[in-house]
Amino acid sequence: MERETLLVSIAMASLVILLSGLTTAPSAMIAGPVQVDLPGNASSINLTLNGLETNVTINAGGSVIVFAELNVSGGNISLDINSTGWSTFTHTTPLFTVVIFPDAGVYAVTAWFGGDSNYTATSITRYVTVNAVPTVPPGPPGGGGPPGGGGGGIMNITLPESKLDVIVLADNKVMINGTNLVPAPYFADTSGATKMPVYGFSFILGQGTEHMIIIIETVPMPEDLKPIEEEYPGKIAYQYIKVTVTGIDPMRSFKTISFMLKVSDKWTKVNYVDSNSITLYMHGSWKPVSTAKMAEGDGYYLFLAKDMPALTNYYVIAGTSAPPVFPLMTITSKTAPAYMQLAIFALAISLLLLLLGRTRRKKEEPKRQVSLERREMYSSNPWREEKNEEKKQRKS
Repeated sequence: MERETLLVSIAMASLVILLSGLTTAPSAMIAGPVQVDLPGNASSINLTLNGLETNVTINAGGSVIVFAELNVSGGNISLDINSTGWSTFTHTTPLFTVVIFPDAGVYAVTAWFGGDSNYTATSITRYVTVNAVPTVPPGPPGGGGPPGGGGGGIMNITLPESKLDVIVLADNKVMINGTNLVPAPYFADTSGATKMPVYGFSFILGQGTEHMIIIIETVPMPEDLKPIEEEYPGKIAYQYIKVTVTGIDPMRSFKTISFMLKVSDKWTKVNYVDSNSITLYMHGSWKPVSTAKMAEGDGYYLFLAKDMPALTNYYVIAGTSAPPVFPLMTITSKTAPAYMQLAIFALAISLLLLLLGRTRRKKEEPKRQVSLERREMYSSNPWREEKNEEKKQRKS
């Protein structure tokens, strides 16, 4: 019977591919990843499933987030399921997608690089074991009972199904509802809460539980917590995350926990934050978690925070802020450029001419005053006025 596996890109690639032809599982599993290198400049691929560098086990209908990164910048990675060739697609490194497995079986997930003029070809394989819903086969018919007693029959018992549901409560809040969980790896796709930085949550349970609820949400800076900036000077908080756990011991029930994070590249630019410094911190004097930048695109940087031994109440995503420093330059006569020296010289000459002009006007002021007085005396002389009057009469 032909099986189908659907690959849906949620971050770096925008393609949707229907894969077919997965008819049989490998006859034997390889315990660990297989990597083949040819002589030359060695290339390598980092392949994780649900944020883990191991094989994973899920139930039928579950999903696995696949991340593959090549150490060759700009190189193309191809992804193949069960090495059939029918399920292959290629994307520029890094390759980042979600694979949904509807049917039970063992699937080989292989990422490979075909090599180029500078680097050799390489590949790495991990395995996904997909379990069907477990059932107990029917028992044999029962023997006849005594008169009046009930006869035997066929009894069909179905074991409880393990389920992990993600319910989006708001654009910054999700609830992960788990029932009948067994000790195994699990992955919750929380990307439906578009304004929450935790877009994926993977964990390995160390003990089973009948019912578990985990609520993850972003919150303002809690008043009863010490700001990250006080614990680590120079750090700046991106978002605070609150985790509430019921039905399971958050400190002892998990073997390992990983958060897949996204941080706006606009925030890093506005706050002068180096994206390589972004780290997830756990509450408790804000202990740093191993955080690695995995990719970037669509306006976000993508990170993987892993190896968390337990779930705490609060987390914070923070980075180192380093605003640019603009140095002050003092200009002296030795360092001033020629055009500036000329401008200073012209200004000095102008001030000197202005000062000389004012001094000259002060010296000439008394002479002008005497001249004005003489003119006034001349114009008001009675004898001269009488002579002028006699001349007018003679003419008439």
